[in-house]
Amino acid sequence: RLLCRYTTRQPEALVQVLRALMGSAHHSSLKQQSAVSDLFLTLSLRYSRVIWRNQSQSKSSHLHDLRAYLLDMLADKPQRPPVHWRYVLMANSALLFLTSPGEETPEEAAKLVSHALSMVCSELATLRPLAMQMVLMLLKYQLRTKLTSKSAFNAQLGTEEDLARGQKLLTDTVKSMLKREGFVTQMVNLLALDHTQGDGQREGTAVQQV
Repeated sequence: RLLCRYTTRQPEALVQVLRALMGSAHHSSLKQQSAVSDLFLTLSLRYSRVIWRNQSQSKSSHLHDLRAYLLDMLADKPQRPPVHWRYVLMANSALLFLTSPGEETPEEAAKLVSHALSMVCSELATLRPLAMQMVLMLLKYQLRTKLTSKSAFNAQLGTEEDLARGQKLLTDTVKSMLKREGFVTQMVNLLALDHTQGDGQREGTAVQQV
């Protein structure tokens, strides 16, 4: 409880805690991984949303650096072994929690959308709804800022030119992902399999053609 109360007031503290948890990915022991997962889950249940909006530049930079760290950790790099699926789930959950539309730079928002769209096609069924939630959250915010040209959102994003550049960058990123050969078909097939019927049984049918 003391840790949770402290991290709600100090973004730097939560950054260090999450970095430490993600930094334990090298542990190969199932017992150690389970203990880290339990600790992460306990910490996650204490939060429901990001609570540090409109922070000072120094505090916002801590969250920006952590998001960059998580994206780099999840990136496919041939010179290092793949991340264990437990840490893939934890890192993506942390990314979703730390995503606060309007606080990210246009470049960072585009990277987050690109990553989230790629995770929508992940083999981890638990991860796909989280990834889609991140995509929709970022796109919804961009749509709202576009429809409300003179709103409180614009003051956070800078000039109208900055807003337009961010929207174009995000749109181009999404279009580029959707144009990849077979991407849309794979995405729809996997999301169809995730569909849950009213009786609680999964009876989704893969889409044959898009």
